[in-house]
Parts: sequence; C-alpha cells; structure tokens
Amino acid sequence: AYQASSQTEMELELSRQIRARLMAEADLAAKTRELTRANADLESFAAIVSHDLKAPLRHIRIIADDLIVQASKDSAYCEEANKLLQLQDLSRRMSHMLTELFDYASLGRKYEALAATDLAAIVQGIIDSLPADGFELRVEGVWPVISTLAAPLDLILRNLIQNAIQHHDRTHGQIVLQCAEAAGHLKISVTDDGPGIDPHHHAAVFLPFRTLERRSSAGGTGMGLAMVKKTVETAGGSIEIVSDPARSRGTQFIVKWPKLITI
Repeated sequence: AYQASSQTEMELELSRQIRARLMAEADLAAKTRELTRANADLESFAAIVSHDLKAPLRHIRIIADDLIVQASKDSAYCEEANKLLQLQDLSRRMSHMLTELFDYASLGRKYEALAATDLAAIVQGIIDSLPADGFELRVEGVWPVISTLAAPLDLILRNLIQNAIQHHDRTHGQIVLQCAEAAGHLKISVTDDGPGIDPHHHAAVFLPFRTLERRSSAGGTGMGLAMVKKTVETAGGSIEIVSDPARSRGTQFIVKWPKLITI
C-alpha cells in the first residue's frame, strides 16, 4: 500500500511538472510570436515612414532648386537664396535621417551567412574608401582570418572611423585601429586624438539621433553609433567607450566581437 501510494504521488508530481513545463513552453512560444510580429511591424512602419516622407521632401528640394535659380538672377534676393539653400540642406538631412531610421530598424535581419573573412582586408578596404585627408590612419595588432559576418563588421569599423574623423576638432589627427585575440572574442579598438567625450555622455552617444555637437557643424544625424551598438549586440558582442577630456584628449571605442557567432 505504501509503495502504491508513493508511486501515485510520484506520478502526480511528474504530471504537475510536465503540465508546468508545457505551460511554460506555450507561454514562451506566444511571447516569441509576439516579438516576431512586433519586429516585423517595426520594420514595416519604418519602411512606410521612410518611403512616404521622402516623396514630399524630394518635392521640396525640387521647388527650392527652381526658386534658387530664379533668386540667383537678382542680387536683391540674395538673402532669400541663402534661406532656400538652408531649406535644401535641412530637407536633405531629413531624407538621410529617414534612410538611417529604416536601416536601424532592419538591423539583425540582413545578415548574410557566415564566411571566412580576412579582417585585415576589410580594414584596408575601408581606409582606401574613406576621404581622410589630413588624418593618419594606423593599423596595429593581428587581424586574423575568421569565420564571421563580414558586412556587419564592416559597418561597425566604417562608422567608428567616420565618427572619429567627423567629430574631430581639428583638420588633422591620428586614428589607430588595433585588434587582439582574447578568450572567445576579438578585442577591436578605434582610438583617436580628438576632443574626447565626457563620461556623463558615454551612454547618450549610443542613442538614436543623439549627437554632442550642433547638427549643422557635425553634418551627421546621430544614428551612426546607435547602429554600431545594435549591430555589435545583435552579433553577441559588446562595445564601450574609454574617454575623459578632463584627463587627456582622445576617445577609444572598444568592441568585443565574438569569434563564434550563432545565427
């Protein structure tokens, strides 16, 4: 009787555990479906916004072009022509922001298959394609050939280098790219000798449409570092900033890029 009772209790407990596990799996599946739907809605919304708002912006630029041509023929309308040029620049920048908003929303769903990638070749290709007049770009460390996602890594390095050039307070400077192997990841850093970033703003620079400079002077939309952070984290890595202008000039972005990426 005791054995039968114990067996019955065990069967009941096992039944409860199975039921609890099935409920947990069902809940997880529902949340996964909801997350997938939310991501799809976000990408769809970003695409619609990007497409629908770009059309009137193009129309604004066309009208501004015509008015600028007319105003340039009469010196009395010089001030109006300058305002139209500002309008052109603002509409162009808005169009760029919309494109980057769509790219940001789509990150994580554009990855190609893993492939053997020569990191040194990627870095050299980026350097050769960037207009870095006045800046010395130096590559140090060991950049291996690994099986990884080439396009996202290219996006990360390209944006970090462009960011260092764009936000430098001088027309000349030095940017150092380094790579070292660590346990389970590559430690990749991009270091500049620019003005630096106050530690209080380290988290803010990774937020969408955030920039520490006047937008007109920097020329950016504030999406570059946001896309970098999202791309790194989507691949399973991390990024941090080392910079304190109160102590010394310069900013270093350190990326921990996983050697093994699970898609």
